[in-house]
Amino acid sequence: MPSPETYLESHGWTPTIDKDGGPTVSRDNDFQVAS
Repeated sequence: MPSPETYLESHGWTPTIDKDGGPTVSRDNDFQVAS
């Protein structure tokens, strides 16, 4: 089973840390799901 970070990245999300040090994710609007 992939790590949460790998799973998110494979679906076009980028895990990051916000200014308060908390985890967050940002969506890559240019990401295209391969189908």
